Amino acid sequence: MPAVSAAARLSVPGLWLTGLERGQMLAGLVIALGGLAGRGLARHYKGELPGPLPGPWAVRGSVLGLAGSAALLVTGLAGPGLAVQLASPPAEGLRSGGTAEIAAAEVVLFALAAVLARLRRPGWAALLLSGVIVAEGIRSHAEGIVPVGAALPSAT
Repeated sequence: MPAVSAAARLSVPGLWLTGLERGQMLAGLVIALGGLAGRGLARHYKGELPGPLPGPWAVRGSVLGLAGSAALLVTGLAGPGLAVQLASPPAEGLRSGGTAEIAAAEVVLFALAAVLARLRRPGWAALLLSGVIVAEGIRSHAEGIVPVGAALPSAT
């Protein structure tokens, strides 16, 4: 199976750990954005309210994403060779610590989004969480010349 051997091997030490950390970070992102969207939709409901608004899931999701991003940062700093090896295709635009740098940016974005969601500034929190999406797009689609170009959809 040549296609399977071209992908990242499952026997690479730490692959499951990085996958778990990235999954936690993405779950936090989904919960945070879903929490913001749910409260926004509930606030604009015009009918008879069946009960109180749901709790602030945006803060909880941001904290979960922050924990996942922090774990990715620690993994990236502890073994930058592992982070480079897991980049498929190899990230030409990023140095060996590029994955750790993106994880550091995500940590900051999640932390600020949690604070803003707690301060009831959902618009700013959503903007910062969108920054996490852009950072993940750059990390997973890095190009040597224009890093953002690969993250944007192709017009052709």
